Amino acid sequence: MDLPYLYQKEKERILQSIPSIKNIHHIGNSAIPDTSGKNEIDIVIGLDEYKSLEEVVKEFEKLGYTTKWIDYENEWTFLCGRPHNSKEGDFNIHITRSGNARN
Repeated sequence: MDLPYLYQKEKERILQSIPSIKNIHHIGNSAIPDTSGKNEIDIVIGLDEYKSLEEVVKEFEKLGYTTKWIDYENEWTFLCGRPHNSKEGDFNIHITRSGNARN
């Protein structure tokens, strides 16, 4: 499975639907060639203003993502492409404020 290619296609789909996103990156083991892992594709999104989170989350839900949790205190949100039992090639979306120590 060509995970970098799948990431690139999903990135294009996300940016087409949510053009306000300026900071998007492929992270985790699937971003590193020749490493083993679950082959899930983790994507981190940095928002200039975390207060726009609810709008961005609604757009991801329109794309078929499920919100797993929102941590306002740490400015960190997690969405996944499948509500239960992720599989190879699934996407996980991590949203934080740009400049946050996690981003």
